[in-house]
Amino acid sequence: MEIMPHLLLGDKACTAKPELLRQRGVTHVLNMAGREGREVATHRAMRQAGLELESFEGVKDEEEFPLIYAHQLKVSEFIRDVEKAGGKCLIHGVAGINRCAALATAELMLHEQLPLLEAVRRVKNARRTVLHNHSFRRQLVSLAHSHGLLGDCPSPKAAPPAHAGKKTS
Repeated sequence: MEIMPHLLLGDKACTAKPELLRQRGVTHVLNMAGREGREVATHRAMRQAGLELESFEGVKDEEEFPLIYAHQLKVSEFIRDVEKAGGKCLIHGVAGINRCAALATAELMLHEQLPLLEAVRRVKNARRTVLHNHSFRRQLVSLAHSHGLLGDCPSPKAAPPAHAGKKTS
């Protein structure tokens, strides 16, 4: 799913058809799931199709893993180098829900200077189920805060009343 013209977000299954990736203009594949996110035969096929591969090892999809703090700068540099070269990057994990979605959201937010909630909306519109990991969401908030990209507070109309769903006696 396209996040930006030079960035796609997907899961491990997306890497199984390198010819389809090439047809979509993908030149680079960034695996955020380490060994879990790759298979030797698939990587061989992607290399034969002319795709450049990068794989981050030891990136965990666990609560409290410092994903944004530890990897956002390196991932951003990789994606921006691909863009400068006129390429397109697929960032993926096993399911494409947490690690790569959080990093794709961070890149979209910083690259386009979008408020955090707008970046999350765009990623969610592209890939429906994303960002279940609470600590990755907190790290995105911290990153947005440090770059002045928290945006406006949601309007009170958007939040359900505090008493909604509670039974009264």
